[in-house]
This record gives sequence, C-alpha cells and structure tokens, in this order.
Amino acid sequence: MSTLSRCAVAAVRRDLERARTVLSDEERLAGDRRRALTDHLIWLSTMVESTVPVVSPAAHALAREATAYRASGDRARRLELVASIEAFLRAVRPIESWISLGAMRELGNHVPWLVDGLAIPPGPGLHVPGAEEPERARLTASAYRRTRSLLWGTLPLLAPRQMNSG
Repeated sequence: MSTLSRCAVAAVRRDLERARTVLSDEERLAGDRRRALTDHLIWLSTMVESTVPVVSPAAHALAREATAYRASGDRARRLELVASIEAFLRAVRPIESWISLGAMRELGNHVPWLVDGLAIPPGPGLHVPGAEEPERARLTASAYRRTRSLLWGTLPLLAPRQMNSG
C-alpha cells in the first residue's frame, strides 16, 4: 500500500472517530453543523472501493443513515448514524486498502484534510497527484480550517497517530 493510500485510510478513520465522538455527545447539533457533518460523512462513504465485499455495504449504510439524520436531526436517527459509523469502522479494521482509485486521484484537492493530525513517518515523502499551486493551496487550507471548526467545534482533536496504526 502506498503512503498516499495509508494517509487516506488514516484520514477517513480519524474523521469517523471524530464524528462518532461528536454524535455521541448529548448536545443537539445546530442545523448548519449537522448538515456539514452529515455531508462530510456521505463524502467519506463515497471513497470506498465498491468491490470490497464487507466494506461497500457498510459505506452504503453510513451514507443512508447520514442522509436520514441530516433530514430529521432526531435522536433515534442520530443513534442509528453512530451505529453505522461503528459498523463501518469494524468492517474496515481488518482490511488494509479500501480507498477507491477515483478517490485517490481526487486527494490533490483535499491535502489539508488529508494530513490533518497525521504523524507521517520518515521516508520518501508524500506525493499527492494534482496538488495545487501555492496560492490555491493556501486558500484551500484556509477553507478547510473553517470547515474543520464547523465539523468538530471545540472537540479536542484526537492525538496524532502513525498511519500504520489501525
């Protein structure tokens, strides 16, 4: 598995853990935060390789529950979404590589998201296909910081992990 693939897998897991933490809190989410969070979860679910037998159904369930919670905002749907996040995390735990090639090609547009909180081990570095020009990268990073604040609020971000730790 490439360094980029390990980063992508770690980033998806990281955000699923963050989402589970946010959704497990008793505080009701404001509508804009709920929409941002569910849209993010739906986006994460699209990154899955459709040919991975156990993971693909878990990704579809995650998208379905995120869509339902986005529309209603009620507690029962929120709990179902948490359960689908947990099921997805269980499904991907034993699988090393499950990010689709299409998603990998798009990662150049999401570098700030990709490396947020990751401890990248020493090595040949991280080559991201299609990485942006410096000015566009700066604007992308700024937009990501605003999105991250909306998604995770004051949640203490999880400690950085090595990409190889599952």
